[in-house]
Amino acid sequence: MSTHASRNPVPAHRDHEALIASCNSADAQINDVAGTFDFLLAISPINTNEAMVAFLKGHADTAPEFAYRPLGFDPVALRHRLQKIDFGQLHEPLVEGLLLEKRRELDAQLHMLESRGEASFKEYSQGLYGSVSEELLAAARQILAVALPHRGKQQTVGAREIRHRAEVLIGHYHAQAPEFAPVIEIRNDIAGMLVSYPKLMIDESAKVSERRVDPLLCHEVSVHLVTGFNGAQQGLSIFSTGLAGYEEVQEGLGVFAEWAVGGLTAPRLRLLAGRVVAVHAMLAGADFVECYRLLHHECGIRPRRAFGVTARVYRSGGLAKDAIYLRGFFRVMEWVADGGALDPFWGAKIAMVHVPVIEQLCESGLLHGARLTPEFMLRESALKRIDTYAKTPSIERLFDAE
Repeated sequence: MSTHASRNPVPAHRDHEALIASCNSADAQINDVAGTFDFLLAISPINTNEAMVAFLKGHADTAPEFAYRPLGFDPVALRHRLQKIDFGQLHEPLVEGLLLEKRRELDAQLHMLESRGEASFKEYSQGLYGSVSEELLAAARQILAVALPHRGKQQTVGAREIRHRAEVLIGHYHAQAPEFAPVIEIRNDIAGMLVSYPKLMIDESAKVSERRVDPLLCHEVSVHLVTGFNGAQQGLSIFSTGLAGYEEVQEGLGVFAEWAVGGLTAPRLRLLAGRVVAVHAMLAGADFVECYRLLHHECGIRPRRAFGVTARVYRSGGLAKDAIYLRGFFRVMEWVADGGALDPFWGAKIAMVHVPVIEQLCESGLLHGARLTPEFMLRESALKRIDTYAKTPSIERLFDAE
């Protein structure tokens, strides 16, 4: 959204209910299209684990063949539906701007789904998620040089224990808001963990170190699911599915949650930095095997993890999204260091550029504050860590997870 649009005052309306009705109508049409597909599931392989076994057994010499879910819909037809949505009756410039932004983003996603496996997928991906700046790449390489990997075995937990602990955390929120009732699925067609509100999906073969479970659930449940729920309480569905460009801050907040509870470990930092290096290599033209070797041989990332990072970045033809985790984390920490409040980000899935708009919409009564506050933001230890960083910010403090 342009800075000019974000400064526009909310106009006076004689019929507040009519305004809300017109906003809801336009939003419903956008959501009708957005609800037809799950973007992340559609672009993610369903055979990652099998492909990894074959790749490593084959001495990592040949790029794996990934299989994907059938789309079950026509991206071109959906794009036509998007463009036919008429915002002419929506006399609210702020909301209209947000919906127009979201339409452009959905159009880009549908272009990507239309071109899965083709060169144009990478081009659309870069347009949607951006490239890797030299500054971000340098920071990632610094992390890989400074944050040393853990040696030796660590106690791990599997998918069912993760689900149990997720249920306990969800119960905390459910006690405050009975409507908060996410669905947890253990699946064999995803890698790691994935949130598509209101679902939390867990890879049935997941193995997570004991000390990483709490930070991981703070990220997935207390950020992604809670902001999805809070956004759904706003009335307009785009605040739950996410405003255009929201993902960088959303993932940055997720990593921030991990850091706030002291769980941003050296291996986790190395993983996020490796993703940045991989995205940079992919956008620069490296193929799958070249990227894997860069991560494994030059960056010192172990084979299975190096494959996982490379597979995420090369899915569907080249996805630039994974650079936003570290970039978003740095942006959130800069926001905190500058004295910015995090409250606007808990009430809906938004980008930083939307904060002034959200504040104006709250003042007008079209939006309200967050129904639920992330549980980790109530922990004394987390608040102390955040306050200490805000007073004396430094990159070294970002690496202090122990």
